[in-house]
Amino acid sequence: MKELLKKGYIPIQLKKNRLGHFLIPVKIKNRRFDFILDTGATATCLDRDLIYILDFKKSSKKDPQAQGLGGSVAAEIINLSLVSIGEIDISSINVALIDLTSVKQACELKKAKTIQGIIGVDLLERCKAVIDWANKTIWLKQTT
Repeated sequence: MKELLKKGYIPIQLKKNRLGHFLIPVKIKNRRFDFILDTGATATCLDRDLIYILDFKKSSKKDPQAQGLGGSVAAEIINLSLVSIGEIDISSINVALIDLTSVKQACELKKAKTIQGIIGVDLLERCKAVIDWANKTIWLKQTT
């Protein structure tokens, strides 16, 4: 993995919760949240309840439905001016605002950390992510 360091990648340790989700610590407006790493999610998502904690800038994009394997859910697209993962800063990213109540309830039942969002393929591609499953590490690169 020394090659990745030479190319400017930053390693971020993944932690597994009691449900088997790999978690990534994310900072939004200097507040830390735990997001699930989901390589099957096309879009990065944020729990709808965070609208009461953070001040969102609404995007002009509208997508009333987010589709997943479990069906579709109502979603609103919002713009986050800055998201930080470790030393990586991602500016102006559109995310889907969705209801994660069922995921949070499952976490509560298993006494696992509460989930506030999902890191999707859009963000992984933007940061040229390399996942090292054996060492539970994700490597991200700062991009513009």
